[in-house]
Amino acid sequence: MRKILATIHKEWILTRRDVAGFMLLFLMPAVLIVVMAMVQDAPFKDYQEMRFELLIADHDNGSIAQSIKDGLKESGNFVITDSINGEPVTEGQLKELLQQGDYKVGIVIPKGATAEMVNAANLVANSISEKLGLGSMPSREVRDSLYIRMYFDPAAKPTYRMAVGFALDKLITFSSSHVLVERMSKLG
Repeated sequence: MRKILATIHKEWILTRRDVAGFMLLFLMPAVLIVVMAMVQDAPFKDYQEMRFELLIADHDNGSIAQSIKDGLKESGNFVITDSINGEPVTEGQLKELLQQGDYKVGIVIPKGATAEMVNAANLVANSISEKLGLGSMPSREVRDSLYIRMYFDPAAKPTYRMAVGFALDKLITFSSSHVLVERMSKLG
């Protein structure tokens, strides 16, 4: 026990003599925390202030396409171009402009996307209404080929792709759930 107390006393004397070392012991972690917070905050600010230029080829011109466009515009992070020289963008133009690097991302909304989403909502509404003994909505088999497609500039960063993909996925999910609720309300 005496050796332990002697060691503690010796360390106390050394620490009292080395005030600068003692201050550094507590100051360095605080400086490290501040520097790391600043380093991590800079990229986050870049992504918050980032504006994405989107090229949209809307072959559907339906309510789903319009809700996607409106949702992207309302977010404030997207600049949407759906026509060039007064003409609607085609899928071929979209791919060409992406390859040239004029735009970073392009979205193609195929013809019949709104009708397909309404049909899928009708199928879900019909399966629920069947169990509740309510009426039914007109429907047909679901077509797998009508997906909203995204194309990216080959040089686009993966984080950029994910950010745009998540935003689009969120809007499509919101639009499809809105259509489903609308179809369910027509049954009741």
